[in-house]
Amino acid sequence: MLSSGNRGADTPNDPHAHVKIDSFLAGQLKISQQPKGHRIGTDAMLLAASLDVDEGLALDIGAGVGAVGLACAIMHPHLQVGLVEYDPEVAALAAVNIAQNKLERRVRLFELDICHPAQRRAAGFDEIKGDVIITNPPFFDPAQARLSPDPQKRKAHAYSESQSDPARPHSGLDAWMRACVAVSAPNARLVMIHRADALPALLEVLKGRYGAVEIVPVFSRPDRPAIRVLVRGRLGSRGPISLHPPLILHEPDGSFTHEARDINEGRKGVPFLPS
Repeated sequence: MLSSGNRGADTPNDPHAHVKIDSFLAGQLKISQQPKGHRIGTDAMLLAASLDVDEGLALDIGAGVGAVGLACAIMHPHLQVGLVEYDPEVAALAAVNIAQNKLERRVRLFELDICHPAQRRAAGFDEIKGDVIITNPPFFDPAQARLSPDPQKRKAHAYSESQSDPARPHSGLDAWMRACVAVSAPNARLVMIHRADALPALLEVLKGRYGAVEIVPVFSRPDRPAIRVLVRGRLGSRGPISLHPPLILHEPDGSFTHEARDINEGRKGVPFLPS
């Protein structure tokens, strides 16, 4: 290039002890991940299913073990994908996942802190620019939230010290979005998932960067508050914000709705209305 899970068996010949393989997209995608700590789930498949770009280079910022970017590569066979991850242990699993899904020709791994300009330059991001930016930013600033005692969950859920200023609310999210802009091609597409209660902060950091913002609220059940928002935008656009119909994940008995099941298994995308 320049690409609801089911518990599986131990990864054969994998250097990481006790790593498990989980299946996504109705078995099309195999993901090696640690059995404890942060694990891939519905959020990743919702984010991948929100992508509406079939060609060019997609950069998965904060890629973790690579589930979102690899799912996008499988669902969009003409797409090139870059997985950007700063944690060495997690990036090593992303490399395993690229290989075991046989996507080496279309997926490349970048190991760096995307919020660090010198690291971006060293990795070639002065020239490499994404036509689409896909991201599931950390949900919390470490100075403003009670974090999990599990070190892997903390790394996945909170910004690092280089990304967050304890004296400034939402500084981590702002730094993350500045980094996304820095690696975006002109008119690049942004596709993102976050907590629903973070929507005001999201709109604030998107202002002046990505416009024509589209929002799909995600509800676990129709009688409960939204838990996530799926957000799309366009770099430099001055288009208005549009709020789309909600996505409901579960029936009253806790099973997936037909729509959510189809999205999880890769049969359809998230229902953003045509613009």
